[in-house]
Amino acid sequence: MTTLTFPAALIPNQVTWHLEPNTAVFVSPISRAAQTLELPGARWVCSMSLPTMSPATWRTWTAFLAKMRGQAGRVYYGPPHYRGTTAPTWTANLSALTCDSTTVTCDSTALVNQESASGFGTPVVDGASQSGQYLDTNGWINNVTVLSAGDYLSYDTTRGRSLHMVVEDATSNSAGESTIRIEPPIRTAPADGASIETESPTCIMTLRDGMSGAPTWTPYLRAA
Repeated sequence: MTTLTFPAALIPNQVTWHLEPNTAVFVSPISRAAQTLELPGARWVCSMSLPTMSPATWRTWTAFLAKMRGQAGRVYYGPPHYRGTTAPTWTANLSALTCDSTTVTCDSTALVNQESASGFGTPVVDGASQSGQYLDTNGWINNVTVLSAGDYLSYDTTRGRSLHMVVEDATSNSAGESTIRIEPPIRTAPADGASIETESPTCIMTLRDGMSGAPTWTPYLRAA
């Protein structure tokens, strides 16, 4: 079944987006001491409220739900509040700039200030068979903070698309490499050289239950 794209016309007015860990707690009936077991399989969960819709938007919404076929369907979706990396902008190389009263000219080989919130470079996965809470990457601009804590990234694997939150600021070295601490940990290793999306990262999600396919204003999604 084809993985769908969430309709751009459907803009929620309220969203709850969080990572749901996969843990189990065992409590001794005698001492009440607790042990916690963390298992693989933490997943992203989203609930949203949609505003009052025009008839055309309502038809788009109900058609999308019909195509989802309850929990059988899959959709690419990411944190709707996210607008790209919040890493600091590049530092201007003032020696590369010249100006007169009407024009600013930049040497095309120099780094200049980047005003928009976008990733620095063309990042890819650096090495196969990765696992754990750290992702080795390269392809960044050298010696800058490339991602900040709270940013997101995604990449494709043989099992679909993985979405991670960056939990510590990540800086590139002089070779454009960066080791990024992420949550949840890597579950399926991406291929060496796999592209990393930082502008509009998504994962594959499904409806939480069959009733979530009803045409309401409060849908619930969870990572598939």
